[in-house]
Amino acid sequence: MGTPEAMEMMLDGAREYFNVVSDLRCVLLINNTQTKFILSDCPAVFSNKFILKRYSHMRNWGFASAGLYLYLPLTPRLGFFAFDRHVYELGSRQGSTCELKVKDAVALNQLVYLFCNDLVVLPPYCDVANTVCQLKKVDKAKPERTVRVNVATEDQNQHGEGTKRFSVVSDEEFAGSTKRGLIHVERVLPIVPLHLPKLRIRQNPKYKDTQSIAGLERYRI
Repeated sequence: MGTPEAMEMMLDGAREYFNVVSDLRCVLLINNTQTKFILSDCPAVFSNKFILKRYSHMRNWGFASAGLYLYLPLTPRLGFFAFDRHVYELGSRQGSTCELKVKDAVALNQLVYLFCNDLVVLPPYCDVANTVCQLKKVDKAKPERTVRVNVATEDQNQHGEGTKRFSVVSDEEFAGSTKRGLIHVERVLPIVPLHLPKLRIRQNPKYKDTQSIAGLERYRI
């Protein structure tokens, strides 16, 4: 796949995901603390405090799940935040803005670090030693990669009419195979040790339990 095809696929996915997350409440985070926002090679990050805290056995949550929240640092002092308003309350929110404390900024920086691949960009004139120390506290929760690619080729031993059986192979075997293949992209989500402290789970959160593999879906009016 070339770059134009990959970009087209990403844009198609963006259009689809916009419809999925358009119900989230959006807030501009204002960070006037000494702990400025960091950036990374994967700055747009997300997690789910509700499911990770109360339904940790459910590992199949995604962008349509109850309790989703999204974060994107814009500058060292400003960030975009979106959250499930039927599950969470955001403390000290004033309309579409919310001013943070140091512990909030630390938690968001750690979230960005957990999702980064190879690059972290520190803000200008920051306390480098202190910032790096804060990030290293979540080292054990950081996956080696946030995306895992599994490849498989058509198996020689086929069982059942009208079906196809595939076997997982190495990258080298997949590249050299002349058989039909499958590529499966799997997200490896970090188990976040510290979520944004201002983001509090409501006493009576609203959501839809699908009683299926889809899990808990967001409540939509």
